[in-house]
Parts: sequence; C-alpha cells; structure tokens
Amino acid sequence: MLEKRVRGQIKPTSPRPEGSSSRIEAGTKLGSYTLLGQLGLGAMGEVWRATHDLLGREAAVKLVRFNGAGGSEGAEVERFQREAQALASLRSPHTLRLYEYGISPKFYLVTELLKGLDLESIVESFGPLPLARCIRLMRHACLSLAEAHAAGFFHRDVKPGNLFCCRRIGGEHDVLKVLDFGLVNAPLAAIGDGESHLTSPGVFLGTPQTSSPEAAKCRPDEIDAQSDLYSLGCTIYYLVTGGDVFRGPPLRVLMDHISKDPDPPSKRLGRQLPPEFDALIMSCLSKTKADRPADADEVIRRLDEIPIEDPWGPDEAQRWWSGRGVRPRSPEQARDADPTSALTP
Repeated sequence: MLEKRVRGQIKPTSPRPEGSSSRIEAGTKLGSYTLLGQLGLGAMGEVWRATHDLLGREAAVKLVRFNGAGGSEGAEVERFQREAQALASLRSPHTLRLYEYGISPKFYLVTELLKGLDLESIVESFGPLPLARCIRLMRHACLSLAEAHAAGFFHRDVKPGNLFCCRRIGGEHDVLKVLDFGLVNAPLAAIGDGESHLTSPGVFLGTPQTSSPEAAKCRPDEIDAQSDLYSLGCTIYYLVTGGDVFRGPPLRVLMDHISKDPDPPSKRLGRQLPPEFDALIMSCLSKTKADRPADADEVIRRLDEIPIEDPWGPDEAQRWWSGRGVRPRSPEQARDADPTSALTP
C-alpha cells in the first residue's frame, strides 16, 4: 500500500510527478513577496517565510506540491484556486487571512504568519486543556465555521492540527484561527465554476480520527455543515480528554465512526464534567446528522450555557503564554514539526 500514517491521516507516498519539485530559493520573488527562508514541508507543499516588498509585512507562502492524490495536476490546481477563493471571501478574525495567491512559477498562497501553536501540539506538549479554555477556543472556531457555513463553504477537515492558537493578536492572548480550507467544498454559485465537486465517491479526504460517518463512507455529496460539527465534536473530545474518540489503525477508526457509539468524555476521563458539556459533545458525535446541532451558532449557544468553576480569561491566558517564547510558524510547520520545537527556553 502506498500510504503512511501521520496521526492517522492517510497520505500517498508515491513519487512526485516529473517536474513538480520546486527549485525555489531564498530571495525568489513571488508576486509582491520575497521569500526569506523555508519554514517546513506540509502535506500539500513547502512553506516559506516571506516579506512584502513595499509594506515589509511578513507572511507565510505555501508552494503547492502536486502529488496526484486529488486526480490530475489540473484538478489539483483548481482545487487550490478554490481554497484561495474560499479564504478570500471570509472575514472572520478567527479564519486564517489570505493576502495573495498566484500561479507563477508555482501555484502559491500567501497568508498571515502566525505566532503560537496548533491545538494538537499544545495537547501533546502540555496535556489536555482546562474545560474553560477549551470552551473559549471552540467558541472562536465556531465563529469561523458559522461564517463559512452561511456562505456555503464546508471545511471538511476540522481537527486539532487545523486549529491554531495564537499567542497574541491585537493585544489579546489565546486567539484561535481556523486553518487549511484546502479541502473546502465551495458551492457552484460562489465560484462561478462549471464543476460542482472536485472529489469523487469512493475517495476519502480528511483525517480518520476526526472523520464524520458520511466522510468515512466516502460520500462527498453528503458532507455539509453537520459534518464539520461532527469533526468539531471529535476535536473538542481530544482537547479535553487528551485522546481521540476512536483509536486504532485508520481503517478501523473510520469503521468505528460509521457504526460504534463513543464513550462520553466524562467516562473517558474517569471524572464528572458538566452534564451540559457531555450532552453537547455526544450530540455532535451523533451518527445521524439530524440529531447533531443545527449549526455552529447553536454550538456557541450551548457552549455559553455550560457552567464553569475555573474561568479562563485574559489573565489566565497571559500567564500560560508567559515564558513560552513561540517563534513564528506556518500552519504546515506547526502540524508536521515536533510540537516542542516552537518553544524557546
């Protein structure tokens, strides 16, 4: 089998097509940006730190690697164009900002450069999140998803590694950004495209640990906002318990999402959490979409109703980040590098 497991994600390991490798070097200019140095390699390409030639603003530049996982090279280019169009249309402060994109000499996306850690790295390095912090950050995620869903965009790969906790933005600590709309499914009317889908039945795209049952069945036409909310439930489960809803080989995990009922977070932890929290997570994890929350706004409302004994506010957030000097990181670097490599003494 030409696949490997990276926290359960199935990635092709076949060689790159002829001529697809990049010879980009520091000093190369892409649009209005000059590349400064490589930050890392991601699942879909390499990422560089760059600076705007006139504004001096630093950014992250993702150079696309065509690996054949999404069909022809032309289809993959189109898929990344959809990502750019989706990102450009979203205005939530909790969605990664897109500055620019182009296709010369390689297809590239220019986004804001974040300082912080993705939530998978935080849990792996420091353990599960306090309930109050988890609720705060998931509220941010829901604000991003609510805007995207209202516009007809579905993320399709909500997971801890795609939720980035920024150390400080605009004077506020612990600001969450939703990353990687690269698996987004944009509506026909939103992009003026002649094809309604770029994925096909029988092709799994996503991450097994946070896959909705309909995604696990490889039915892309059934994926919608409730699918993202299922994945969000899996993500919240991981953040609070420190473990995935289902564990095991990727194919076994996908089958469990389809047919197995999970334990409530309280049972997994061995201690009681607020019943409202358990109820919310279990409703997100329902096998039947109609039994999940109607939308991200409902999740926000139910998060706000959960009683919290130990709050997580600005003071707690600032204390947590104090002494954790975090270097600027790209989304791909945060996911693929050792999670402790972003922390300076």
